[in-house]
Amino acid sequence: MKPILILYIGIAILFCGICWGDEIDDVIPFLIKVESGGDVRAISNKGAIGLFQIMPIVLKEWNMVCQENQGIGQKKYDKHKHPENLGMYWCSCLPSDFAPYPRYEYTYQSLFRENVSWEVGEWYLRRLATHYKCTTLEQILTAYNWGITRLRKAGYDCSKAPRSTRNYVKKVMKLYKEVK
Repeated sequence: MKPILILYIGIAILFCGICWGDEIDDVIPFLIKVESGGDVRAISNKGAIGLFQIMPIVLKEWNMVCQENQGIGQKKYDKHKHPENLGMYWCSCLPSDFAPYPRYEYTYQSLFRENVSWEVGEWYLRRLATHYKCTTLEQILTAYNWGITRLRKAGYDCSKAPRSTRNYVKKVMKLYKEVK
C-alpha cells in the first residue's frame, strides 16, 4: 500500500471518530427540542423552517453543493476538487446509507417534511464540523445558531457570541448532559 493512501485512510478514520462520532447524533433530539419544540410545521420570525429551523441560506448551500456534486459517488471522487472531504468514501464506519453530499435538491416548502428537515439539518451540523472546521460541540451549536460567518469572524471564540446564542448553547448542552 502506498504511504499517501495510508495517510488518507488514517485521516478518514480520524474523521469518523471525531466529526461523525456519536456526539452530533446524540445532541440532535435536544437541538430539535430547543429549535422547534418538535413541531415540523414551525416557522420562526426570521424565516427558519421545520424541526431543525433551517434558514434559507442553509438550504441554498445544500442545493448548491448538491448541484456541484451531481454524479459524485464512491467510485467517482475528485480529491482535488473537494480536499475538505478527503477520505470520506474510505470510511467503513459510516452507515451504508450515509451520504456526505446532498443527493436531492429541495425547495423551501419541502423543509416542512420531517425527513427532509432531518436530512438537511443533520448534514449541516456535520458540515460545520468538517467543512467549516468547528472542532467542538459548543462551536458547532454556536455556528448553527449564530451563523458560521459570525463565528469565523469571532475567531471561533464562542464567548464572543451574543447572550441569546450563549443561552441557546447552554440550553441544548444542559438537556444533552442530563441524559448523558
